[in-house]
Amino acid sequence: MPAATVRSWLRRARQSAHLLWTIGVQAVVALDRDALPTRDRPDALAYAVEALIAAAVAIRNHLGGPGPELWSQIAVLSRGRLLVSVPAG
Repeated sequence: MPAATVRSWLRRARQSAHLLWTIGVQAVVALDRDALPTRDRPDALAYAVEALIAAAVAIRNHLGGPGPELWSQIAVLSRGRLLVSVPAG
């Protein structure tokens, strides 16, 4: 991917980081509270990605099998918001 495209994706993901983190944490709490991420991260996007990964793993464990690829689960869980900006409000 061109560097400008990646920078654009990261910028949009950072704008949506709090919402993405909320989605991930809510899913983890609903399925496996013990799987909540607890490590310090350098920024809001890192917290969001970690929460979404934990949620995808919790979903996979809850369903009892390998299931879909991890990033595909994250795309569905976040409704594609990881790389798409979310309007304010």
